[in-house]
Amino acid sequence: MIKLFAEFVFLVSRTETPVPLPLKPGKEKDRWEKLEPFPKDVYRGPLESENVEPAPIGGTWYPKKPTDPASIRSVILHLHGGAFVIGDGRTAASGPMADLFLKQGKTGPIFIPQYRLSSRPTSAPFPAAPQDALTSYLYLVRTLGIPASNIAISGDSAGGNLVIALLRYIAEHGAALDIPQPGSAIIFAPWVAPVKFLWPEVVITSNPNFHSDYLGTELCKWGAKTYIRGVEPDHPYVVPLGHPFQNARPDARGIRRGRDPGH
Repeated sequence: MIKLFAEFVFLVSRTETPVPLPLKPGKEKDRWEKLEPFPKDVYRGPLESENVEPAPIGGTWYPKKPTDPASIRSVILHLHGGAFVIGDGRTAASGPMADLFLKQGKTGPIFIPQYRLSSRPTSAPFPAAPQDALTSYLYLVRTLGIPASNIAISGDSAGGNLVIALLRYIAEHGAALDIPQPGSAIIFAPWVAPVKFLWPEVVITSNPNFHSDYLGTELCKWGAKTYIRGVEPDHPYVVPLGHPFQNARPDARGIRRGRDPGH
């Protein structure tokens, strides 16, 4: 199954197959939520861009949308992986991860946003995805009134990269914008150096874990070249590796997987 999945990822990446991101509910029905961006002043500093502005996005609740969000004791905001070019928050793509949290973690409701991708047809490079991550977090905190201390931000692969970017943004701009720190963060195999996939391929293939990596190089090359546009390749919000920052909360934890050479 891993080999079949690797071949599928290779074909999708080589052809740069477009990923449509409709804003209609679809099969998710009442679990779907459309989010409008907040005032532009919220997206400042590294999230400001002349070419990429905050935009409406969607997201899916698992197992269902809460009826009284402010009373929820724990909520997970999960940012999916996919090298910034594939994936979404809907059931077909993100349902298995949500089921894992619900069954094994015995957690409360989960919200997985459909952040904009740097691939076609929308082609939204950095900082679109971090803007959408912030929109999703503020939706929980400001729109629904969920206490920030009850929210865990989670992400895998490119989603892990976005979690780090969101935490960095809150640490650097949260006080001025009245954006509270989340209760905790869970990061699975974060893609901490997309810029490496813009370097010669030997940098990747010489990694001892390369041959057991089901992602290969095509997906990550595609993601890196489309996501990193208009900014320095080693921008701290794009490449967290080597760019530490002070987080106000001591209980952010990382779960590292040693298989993927890009992580």
